Amino acid sequence: MAEPQPAEVHEGAADPHAPTSTAEDRKAAAALSALDALESENGAKKEVDGKALDKAMKGLNVKDSKDGEKKSVKVEAADVTLLVRFAS
Repeated sequence: MAEPQPAEVHEGAADPHAPTSTAEDRKAAAALSALDALESENGAKKEVDGKALDKAMKGLNVKDSKDGEKKSVKVEAADVTLLVRFAS
């Protein structure tokens, strides 16, 4: 038999995640947390999920980074042949 648990312990409750390093990571984590909270509620509607998705998408910040010069990588034909052979 299982031992009785204290009242503060809830089955399935997860520990909070460690804090993230950047503000953008924190925004993304908050948006995902909002989506998870909506999924866990019973009777959630699609429009509510749509609102959460809109909120999450607005919180994301995608930037084109053309700051650095792209590296050119040389690949030997034998390496490509080897990979293609094993992928088939």
